[in-house]
Amino acid sequence: MFVIDTHCDSVETLEHGAPCIANTYNMGEKHLQFTAMFNDRPGLSPEECWQLLRKMAANIQQQAALFPDKLALCRDMHTAQEAVNSGKKAMILSMEGACALDGKPERLEEMAEAGVRIISLTWNQNNRYGCANGYNGTPEDIGLTREGRQLVEECGRRGILIDVSHASDNTIRGILQYSSLPVIATHSNFRSLTNHPRNLPDDLAKDIYASGGVIGLNLCTAFIGGADLALLLPHLDWALENLGEDAIGFGFDIDGIDEYPAPLSMEAPIHEQVLEFLRQHGYSGQLLKKLAHSNWQKLLQKVMP
Repeated sequence: MFVIDTHCDSVETLEHGAPCIANTYNMGEKHLQFTAMFNDRPGLSPEECWQLLRKMAANIQQQAALFPDKLALCRDMHTAQEAVNSGKKAMILSMEGACALDGKPERLEEMAEAGVRIISLTWNQNNRYGCANGYNGTPEDIGLTREGRQLVEECGRRGILIDVSHASDNTIRGILQYSSLPVIATHSNFRSLTNHPRNLPDDLAKDIYASGGVIGLNLCTAFIGGADLALLLPHLDWALENLGEDAIGFGFDIDGIDEYPAPLSMEAPIHEQVLEFLRQHGYSGQLLKKLAHSNWQKLLQKVMP
């Protein structure tokens, strides 16, 4: 089945000597991934984050040039669908953290030209644009800053989606207020099921869907509440009951988490295993198609046709 996964850290495998991204992430034959460029790293200055971001973007472009029969770097859903139909693995670039932009408009311009179509304002620490979700309810919860609002508005003008999976609750509220595009959470679950700051509270999950957005369910064991894949099911069921079956998709954090819940094995494509697990637990084929690709596909065709 065609799969869209909205958060994969596959580019980082190149930093550890992997020869080709296409051989590292275990997503089966027909898929599109949001390739996350995690640049907003603890201890790095904005300038160091920027140099890292440019290196990652160059590495991905080089990969697409070296392996044109395997990989396609895409800017829109039409091109991505064509690539997948021709047997390639499609990538759309996302930025995990905006620290590297450092208030410089020309940097956003450069990343847009490189193909970035999704940006999260923060990773796990605050920056000039907003507050990370680890600071919810603390004096450091600055929410969306003035510069953050400007960045959200500029991304809207450029057709760049804002991802809130690492933003604080107050920052998400600000993004929802000022974004002219649907707001997405590429790799988040639900806090009322597992009380972790990286999971969404019920009201914001509903507001994200009301904006036209989609939420990508995450396989991280800390976010589902343990190392058993069955613990993902309450998160799925909560979304189906409270949001509806068009609100969610996959955002499994491929290559970005250290442990996958049992009984998943890296010896076979992760998404196919999850889909089979859901089939065995009675979820319909129509729903599985929506989770695997069509919910994200519908959004992407609207925002980046």
